[in-house]
Amino acid sequence: MSTSNKEIRKALRTKLVSIPGIPDEDNQAWQNKVFEPTDGTPWIRETLLPSDERMTANNEKEAVGIYQIDYFVPIGESVYDAEDLADAIKNAFKPTTVLSGFLRIERSRLLPGNTSGPWYKISVVIDYKCFSTN
Repeated sequence: MSTSNKEIRKALRTKLVSIPGIPDEDNQAWQNKVFEPTDGTPWIRETLLPSDERMTANNEKEAVGIYQIDYFVPIGESVYDAEDLADAIKNAFKPTTVLSGFLRIERSRLLPGNTSGPWYKISVVIDYKCFSTN
């Protein structure tokens, strides 16, 4: 039985929203959810990018992908505060961390911050791998 994207997203999102300092539910942009950011209020955006599935030598199905979290703060706010939360997200998804018993974090990293309209954005990119029996 293979692991669904729904199960993968749930495991990753559950971990994300447990991190202290994450914007509240009204300031979270999930995929396929209508969202309009509030001027002057930090917010996050989640993107799940599943990739290939393949069979391992142990006859397990291995699925890999990327979970990207973009953290937006208004231009002019402290870049240090933005970097602190981005670091907290990265550190919550340390390599070898196992979520929900089936999903392992392979790597997490920060991309350089940049501006996007009235926002300063920092992205946290999390590489994951999960296994399931065939």
